[in-house]
Amino acid sequence: MLWASLAQAAPDKLHDKSKTARMECAAGDFQTGVRLLAEIWGETRNPMYIYHQGRCYEQNRQHARAAERFREYLRIDKGMWPDEVEELEARIAALEAGGRPPGNGAGEKVALAKSETNITSPLASRQLAPTPPIHQRWWFWTGVGAVVAGTVLTLLIVNRDSNPCGGASRTCVEIN
Repeated sequence: MLWASLAQAAPDKLHDKSKTARMECAAGDFQTGVRLLAEIWGETRNPMYIYHQGRCYEQNRQHARAAERFREYLRIDKGMWPDEVEELEARIAALEAGGRPPGNGAGEKVALAKSETNITSPLASRQLAPTPPIHQRWWFWTGVGAVVAGTVLTLLIVNRDSNPCGGASRTCVEIN
């Protein structure tokens, strides 16, 4: 019971911290927002929070810092699809040219405050779902099944009767 409450507290704390970071970025306090995102990165090692730092800088017109964080995200997240890499490289190029990348309208800060994922790009929405509890992971139940199957097999082998007739009451004749 204690483990369940501790496991639930961590995602709630991260969610609250992430929500606060989104609000700070949307309100224009990008230093606080980026600091909170850095704390979450330190706790989770999820590279999406580096991407979110770049988005926070970008939304607050800190183009050089945004490009720097997006470059760091490209360096760390090795599981990106080629089209995602191209999209991010185009975003970096636009930021370095001093402009905003296409698709980022003036209403983005409002959307950021309402959004659970902190972004409008499909690129960054892929890893933000909170980690489910351990009992909802496929590998947990696979492990439980393997332990149960191994225990049953072991009990059958250990408790097997050494009588070749299987303990039957009728007469058994061994054939050599």
